Amino acid sequence: MGHGNWGIKGHYARWIRRKGYDLKQFQVRRLFEEDYNHTGDRDLLKELHSGAWIAERAVDFIRTHDPNRPFYLNIGFQDPHHPHILPYNLTTGSTRSEFRCLTSISPMKK
Repeated sequence: MGHGNWGIKGHYARWIRRKGYDLKQFQVRRLFEEDYNHTGDRDLLKELHSGAWIAERAVDFIRTHDPNRPFYLNIGFQDPHHPHILPYNLTTGSTRSEFRCLTSISPMKK
């Protein structure tokens, strides 16, 4: 699919371009220098988040699928996971300073 640290790629990128956006405007800016979760900002609207893309594709499939043919649809919403890049217009009631505690969490040792 393509997202996170490695940029927006593939079908997801084409979907965003079709909506009239330039992918260059969505470069990740890290919030913390040392952060296991790679928390960052991308100025990505929640309407363009990968979860919105997945939901839109699933709804489109259901609407256009032949109702006489059975199907199984498994939808995999992958977020939240690292890198934690939140949509900038997501209302959480939290402030960025509250997320600073995430940087003190160490990765689990194997």
